[in-house]
This record gives sequence, C-alpha cells and structure tokens, in this order.
Amino acid sequence: MDDYEVDLIDYLRVMWKGKWIILACFVIAVAVSATIMWTRPNEYAVTVQYQYHEQLSQLVSPRQSGPNNQISTVSAGQGNTLSIAVDNTPLPASEEKLSKKTSVTQDIVHVTLSGPMPASQLTQAAKSFTSLVEKNLTQQMKDSILLAINSANLRVTQLSKERDMLKERMAAAVATNDPLTSYLAEKVADLEGMIVQDQALVETLQASDPTTLFQLISSQQRASLVGPNRKMSVAVAGVLGLFIGVLLAFFVHYLISARNKEATRKQA
Repeated sequence: MDDYEVDLIDYLRVMWKGKWIILACFVIAVAVSATIMWTRPNEYAVTVQYQYHEQLSQLVSPRQSGPNNQISTVSAGQGNTLSIAVDNTPLPASEEKLSKKTSVTQDIVHVTLSGPMPASQLTQAAKSFTSLVEKNLTQQMKDSILLAINSANLRVTQLSKERDMLKERMAAAVATNDPLTSYLAEKVADLEGMIVQDQALVETLQASDPTTLFQLISSQQRASLVGPNRKMSVAVAGVLGLFIGVLLAFFVHYLISARNKEATRKQA
C-alpha cells in the first residue's frame, strides 16, 4: 500500500512539473477544434415520407395480370416500385452538395436529405425532389401502360389464331355432322369474347392519362439542425489534449531523468 501511495505521489509530482505542457496541449487542442467547428456551416436535415398507390392493376383483369404475364411484374409490389423510383431519382442539379439516405418501412419510403444549407433552402430542395420523384413515377407508369398494351395486343393475336383454328375445325365438324360442333361453337364464342375484352382494354389504356393511374402521398417534416455538434467536438478535443499533454509531460520527465542519470554516471 505504501509503495502504491509513493508511486501515485510520484505520478502527481511529474504531472505538476509538466502542468504547463499539459495546459498548453489542452489550450491548443481546444483552440484548433473550436476554430474548425465554428468555421463550418450549420448542417440541416429534412425527412420526407412517401406512399404510393397505383390503379393500373385495376384496369387489367386478373386473367391478364396472372403470374405468367409481364403486367403482373409491373403492377406487383407498389412499395418496391416506389423505392426503385426514389433510388433512381437524382437530387436537384443545384443541390449536389446534399446527401440522400433512403429507408423502407413496409410500404412507406423515408428519404432524408441533409447538407450545409439554410433550413428554408433545404425545405425547398425537398419539395423539388418530390416533384422529380413524381415525374419518375409518371414515366414508370407510361412504360407500364405501354407494356400492358403490348401484352394485350399479343394476347389478341394469339387468341385470334386459336379462334381461326377452331372455326376451321367447326366448319369441318358441321360438314360431317360431328357432335362436337356445339362445343366448338361455344369455344369460339368464348375466344371472341376474350378478344373483345382485350381490344377494349387496349383502347382504355391508350386513352388513359398516366398521372391519373397512381397517387403519390408525401409528408414532409420540418428541417432540423443536425450538425456540427460544436460543444461535443470541443469537449472531446479538450480531453484528447489533456491526454496527449500528460503523455508528453511524462516523456519530457523521462528525457530529463535519463539526461541527469547520464550526467551523474559521467561524474562518477
């Protein structure tokens, strides 16, 4: 216990002798940190929440949007569609210094924009970004409509070929009084009805306005100050300065002690 007390007193004595070194390191660290922190501009962040609902799948019948049809790929996963649109939407050209962070919670996409700019300007940048997201979704909806039209036209072509083949078989059945004639007639009527439905779908899609087939719901929070945390940075710098100062004080003490021991050895 006595040895421990002597050692602790020795440590305190060394630190007291090097108090000016420790103080100098502390002041320098605090001054440098404060200079850097107070010359940096304030950073603000704003979060926008997006929800997306589309009505294209309501226009396309279940028969045409089944698992083997390309339309299902476009219409399925509205949250995923929105997430892709947000990720593919660049920041406004005048706001390249902003950073964008995206997260998804169920079907809600959260977008956080942050950067060294005034809160009012950041709020306006968020509104501009929302407009760009809406334009991107509009373009995606146009592509989806075109895909649905092509898919319906392809189906009309396939059904027409199948109908014509059945008509030929039905004509042959009528000539031979085949009992399958009524069955073939029913199948031809069903195919013609499906063709009419697909043709009506094509006309509906061609006349559709893409902006009316989806709804983008956005809610924007107020811009808030997120950095820099000047007080915390200065405090951390002060602690590091003290730590470096203590180490430097002990190092200087070691050099002085080594020099004194060397001088004593030479005198002896």
